[in-house]
Amino acid sequence: MRDRYAFHPLESAVDETERFYAEMAAKGWQLVKRGAFLSRFKRADPEETLYRVAVVMPDGSGGLPFSAEQMDMYK
Repeated sequence: MRDRYAFHPLESAVDETERFYAEMAAKGWQLVKRGAFLSRFKRADPEETLYRVAVVMPDGSGGLPFSAEQMDMYK
């Protein structure tokens, strides 16, 4: 098996997303690409990897439905 696809946590679930990708790396699946609903992984040697997710506002988005508390945390 060369590639594997998996549903990933929502964009707003930053801690859960970082943990999900770290667990996949520990199982020998390296992140290749994150899509709208699925992440694509390729087979690799298991390794301890630390992932950090940065939340950004896309240009022309008109703003995303983040609470003021979430925006303060992301800043």
